[in-house]
Amino acid sequence: MPSIQDKVALFNRVLYENINKEYEEKKNAILKNYENQKAALLAEKEKIEKPLRNTSKQKAETKKQQMISKAQYERHYKLLKKKKELEERFFAYIVDSAREFVKTEEYTKFLFNLISDAIKTLNINNEAHFYFTKDDIEKHGIQIGTILNSNYGGNYYIEEAKIDIIGGFYIETTDMAKRFDATIMSMIEEKRSFIGQKLSEKLDSVQL
Repeated sequence: MPSIQDKVALFNRVLYENINKEYEEKKNAILKNYENQKAALLAEKEKIEKPLRNTSKQKAETKKQQMISKAQYERHYKLLKKKKELEERFFAYIVDSAREFVKTEEYTKFLFNLISDAIKTLNINNEAHFYFTKDDIEKHGIQIGTILNSNYGGNYYIEEAKIDIIGGFYIETTDMAKRFDATIMSMIEEKRSFIGQKLSEKLDSVQL
C-alpha cells in the first residue's frame, strides 16, 4: 500500500505534469496568437508603408526629372544667350570693319560703280533724292554729281542721309513712289540672319 510520501510524490508529479502541460498549451497559444498578431501587424505596416515608399519613390523620381529639366533649360538658355552674344559681337565687328572700309580708295571706287550700276538697273527717271553720308558728300560730292549728270535722266538732289548708313546710298523719289537702298548698313543687316545661322551651326555641338 502506498505511503503518504508516495501519494504526495505522485500528486506532485501529476500536478507538475498538468501544470507543465497547461503551461505548454498556454505558451503555444500565446506564441501562435503572437505570430498571428505579428503577421497581421506586419501586413498592416506594409499596407501603410508601401504607398508611402511608392510616393517617396515617385516624389524622388519627379524631383529628379525636374532637376534634369531645369538643367536642360538652363543649358539651352545659356547656349541661346551665348549665341546671341557672339552674334552681336560679330555683327559689331563687321560694322567696325565697314567703317574702316569706307575710308579706303577701294570703297571710293566701289561707291562710284554702285551709283552707276544702280541707276542703269533701276531705270528711274522721276525726280529723286540721293542720300549719302556727310563724309561722302564732302569728299566725293563733285564726282557723285558728275556720275548722276551722266547717267540719271531726271532731276535729283544730293542730300545727307537721315540715318546711319555707314556708306553707300539710298534713293527716294520725290513722290515717294520708289525707294532703293544700297547702303552698307542694309547690306550688313541682310546678312545678320546668315551670321546667326552659321554661329548656331558652330555652337550646336558645344557642351556648356
